[in-house]
Amino acid sequence: MPQPPRPRRPPRRLDRRPRRPPPNRGPARWPYLALALLVPLAFYAGRLTVPEPTEPETPERAEAPPQTECVEVTTSTAGLCPCPKPRPPRPPKKLAIDGKAPDPVVTPDFEREDPTQATAEYLKRASRRLAVCAPPHGARTRVHLEVTVRPDGTIDQIGITNVDPVPGPIATCVERELRALTPPGFDATEPQTFGLTVVL
Repeated sequence: MPQPPRPRRPPRRLDRRPRRPPPNRGPARWPYLALALLVPLAFYAGRLTVPEPTEPETPERAEAPPQTECVEVTTSTAGLCPCPKPRPPRPPKKLAIDGKAPDPVVTPDFEREDPTQATAEYLKRASRRLAVCAPPHGARTRVHLEVTVRPDGTIDQIGITNVDPVPGPIATCVERELRALTPPGFDATEPQTFGLTVVL
């Protein structure tokens, strides 16, 4: 018996567009959302299951005896006051110094001999020669003199410094006798003036 002919397939269309691949949406996010919801639920459930801490029982403290106030009393008996004795003040600390400090050096004053001392003593001794100028009669006369001597021993000037004038013969005699003196020289660069007072 002859078989019936098979139906023919329609020819394929060549202008069919290729299928697009499904878009890549990335990894699924629902596991992270579920984890974010479970964490606070678990924390809250744990707080409900943990018992609340109770305060520990503190033992009863014995009442301390009342403190007595210490009153300072100025008396000569120290046993009346239970306060401790005050500590004596400590001496200040001294810095340690190595060795003993040296004694200060005392320098004696420089005493220089007066170079005109010999000249002054000579004029004092020689003033006795002026007795020849005394007046023969009448009151005694006091004469104040200033004698200027050069370093070589020469008499330079002779001055009478009396307030009241001295009689002329006495002044002339005194100057003549002083000019005749030869005092010793001295170590200096300028003339020196010596004061003399004689009573004639």
